[in-house]
Amino acid sequence: MLRSALYHLLLMLATAGDSQETGLVQVTRRVLNSGFHRELVSVVSGRGPAPQVVLLRETLPAGLYSDPYELSGSEFARHSQAVFLSRVDVEAPASRAAPLQLLVFISAAAVAVASGGGPAWTANVSLPVHLRYHAPAQPGRPPRAHVLLGGPLVLLPCDSPGRPCDGAAPRDVTEGPCSATNQTVCLWRRATLVAQQEEVSPQALSVPVGSLDHEPAVLALTLLTALGCCLLLLHASSSTRP
Repeated sequence: MLRSALYHLLLMLATAGDSQETGLVQVTRRVLNSGFHRELVSVVSGRGPAPQVVLLRETLPAGLYSDPYELSGSEFARHSQAVFLSRVDVEAPASRAAPLQLLVFISAAAVAVASGGGPAWTANVSLPVHLRYHAPAQPGRPPRAHVLLGGPLVLLPCDSPGRPCDGAAPRDVTEGPCSATNQTVCLWRRATLVAQQEEVSPQALSVPVGSLDHEPAVLALTLLTALGCCLLLLHASSSTRP
């Protein structure tokens, strides 16, 4: 009897340890390209059995957006799908836009299983993002706008191998769509960052904008151009009279 109780206790401790390890991930991010059009590359690594799908909940700040129509026909759609939680206005300037939330589903085809030491699996996704137009810089300020992009929330499906939700705290388990095309509700576990990574480092993006320092020159040039066009029209109309 005592031997059986000890066996079940050791089994529970081992299962809890595997569950905690399964829920630990490391996230690295980098932004490729420059200008208004970028690629946001996210790499999620974890231990334990590879999940069937990895879900990222992204929050893009007001100065940044992703185009759902572009995603559906790009390289992104080969192994990933996105669900936008709000309508995307691709023409709105940063001052009139709201933060954008979306769910990024990374399929098993984009999850690589490691053969040696280190993380047991790695999931990769590259999300095309675009910077919005910003108001011109005030006089005396550098003509650049800066957008700070925080890290994603990583979720693992509870029905994945390794049972990542077993032993998880209730606050770490949440409901969400099973996939981008299946709106049936599934249970997901909020993954925890490894101890060496307190948070996902924010990505700082900058883009050139106009400068109000140039306002007098632009106004003067516009007036001179308009005046020149008026004079040319008057000259042309007078020269064509009989």
